[in-house]
Amino acid sequence: MRFLLLGAVTAAADVIGSSAKYQAWKRREAARLQAASQMAQTALGPVEYATVGEGPAVLVIHGASGGYDQGMVAARLMDGHGLRLIAPSRPGYLRTPLSVGDTPARQADALAALLDALQIRTAAVAGISAGGPTALQFALRHPARCRGLVMMAAVSRRADFLPRLETPACQLAFCEPLMNAVPYLVARWPALLPPMLSANDPKLRTELIRDPDKFESILSFIRCGRMMESRKAGIRNDVAQIARLPELPLESVAVPTLVLHGTADTVVPFDHAEHVAARVPGARLLPIAGGEHLFFASHPEVYLPPLLDFLQSLPGTSH
Repeated sequence: MRFLLLGAVTAAADVIGSSAKYQAWKRREAARLQAASQMAQTALGPVEYATVGEGPAVLVIHGASGGYDQGMVAARLMDGHGLRLIAPSRPGYLRTPLSVGDTPARQADALAALLDALQIRTAAVAGISAGGPTALQFALRHPARCRGLVMMAAVSRRADFLPRLETPACQLAFCEPLMNAVPYLVARWPALLPPMLSANDPKLRTELIRDPDKFESILSFIRCGRMMESRKAGIRNDVAQIARLPELPLESVAVPTLVLHGTADTVVPFDHAEHVAARVPGARLLPIAGGEHLFFASHPEVYLPPLLDFLQSLPGTSH
């Protein structure tokens, strides 16, 4: 029955996707995404990014299904606190080609090349979800350029997400017309808020829906799933890379490290945070009690003060 439903929804999406009105919307959406970002021509290839704020630099590294726009959702929560927040599109996402760097190590090198292009000497790096391995590699491979490391609901070791990717629900998520419509549907009918991404706990779901600021943060994240065709290469690469991540020498991370993770995260389990906290010298672990994968939207009052305090207290400057 689930596969019949998948087929029916996909067929309906194909009809929508072929309509002239929908194609015109896609062109406008592509233009909007391009207008909100910039392209840096780095030594390793073109890298898309967006930036907000002034001050010491912080690279905000998005997760799977994202792009610079997803990084900016998190960055804007930190805006106005004396930081220059830079959100790149990792290779395979939006306008950054996968050829710039497929592995987390090569992506870390691409981040260093982006800093070169922007004439920034050092930066803190914040890895979100599937952006975690890239953030860890940046701290390991470019310690002189890394002022500090933040792991937010971040992957830190090998994991197999392929079975989840092959479920009917995730296959529907790859259906671009459907994903393009989801933000509008959730905004109109909040009860459709996807539990896997936001809140499995009914009480938390109710709180999110009733709080306008938190609900808008969740919606902003969901909007980053639009234009899925321009994100598929990055998602599939992330899944493949995470499935064969090498054991990293985390004991060699020599920068201040803060680990933030929801205790109820069902997407990236809490033990990924414990793995980093146990092995990185001096790492501080801040569990977000009851927080799920999008705790940054649901629990800002819990994690934002210590996060901002950590970033603002790091030694050095960005230039």
